[in-house]
Amino acid sequence: MTLLNILGDGTVYPPLRVNDLVILLAKGNIQVGIFSREKFLEPGTDYIQEPTNRDEILLQVVSKINEEMPHFYEKKHTLHILCPNSISKMAEWKNL
Repeated sequence: MTLLNILGDGTVYPPLRVNDLVILLAKGNIQVGIFSREKFLEPGTDYIQEPTNRDEILLQVVSKINEEMPHFYEKKHTLHILCPNSISKMAEWKNL
């Protein structure tokens, strides 16, 4: 699992590939889905588009974080993490 740096202009380092999912960990809440740069630039907009099988993906993500990075839950600031490919490829989408 790799930490992502998202700049104010929505640029992501390291760069994301088309099917990469991003894990958003903020104040104990977790989201996982496709990062939308356009929505990121709109204040107050949810910029993570979650898959239809969100709950299944979240179970996998929580398990992986607990296994590899449990200390991340203690962080006070928002973290963006590259979702492992083994979990990302499980995502199911409407209209895709």
